[in-house]
Amino acid sequence: RLYLIYMAFPCMMMLYVERPIWMVVMYAAVSSLFLPFLALTLLFMNSRAKWVGPTNCNGPITNLLLASAVILFLYLGIDALLFLLG
Repeated sequence: RLYLIYMAFPCMMMLYVERPIWMVVMYAAVSSLFLPFLALTLLFMNSRAKWVGPTNCNGPITNLLLASAVILFLYLGIDALLFLLG
């Protein structure tokens, strides 16, 4: 339910904000900071054979893709925040 509020709140705010483009950029920056946390969580939890079983455990390609996603979204999040603040 909180995720639905998170998704609906910026859309409703755009009705009252004078600069909607700024709101879209800020929403993208916040989302890009959340995605590394999600990728790190998936990387940690799905790499544990005790938790998911040996057949469902991440392989090396999946681990590489999740690590790349963490690096990419951290870079994009920091870049977007610097853009907003600078």
